[in-house]
Amino acid sequence: MQHMKNDQKEILKIGALIISDKKLLVVRKVIPDNRLEFIIPGGKGEKEETPKETLERELQEELGVHVNEIRHFGSFDGTAVFENIPIHMEVYFTNRSGFPQPQSEIKDLVWIDRASKKAGSNWAPY
Repeated sequence: MQHMKNDQKEILKIGALIISDKKLLVVRKVIPDNRLEFIIPGGKGEKEETPKETLERELQEELGVHVNEIRHFGSFDGTAVFENIPIHMEVYFTNRSGFPQPQSEIKDLVWIDRASKKAGSNWAPY
């Protein structure tokens, strides 16, 4: 889903914070230039989907997990790392069942903690 903001195209994305054993799940998408950018899972809503419906669909397609419940974490604005255009994200703590496995457009997944950033990996904010 995309909408206009100040005459500029903007992406609206729903993101999932999936935490297990004090680690956050981040994913790497399949993209032509094979960059090593990791992002939180989620995606763009379709038509009149609620945020929960968007996460249910996206996380089932991309990770093979079921969304049990969500709780709003925050709203964020920035530049989309892959499209290089403005992005607005609504991010939700996400309780899920099932063990995440890369599927569809997801190439890889990693569980990170605070020490991971110090290790020098590329964690894209959006």
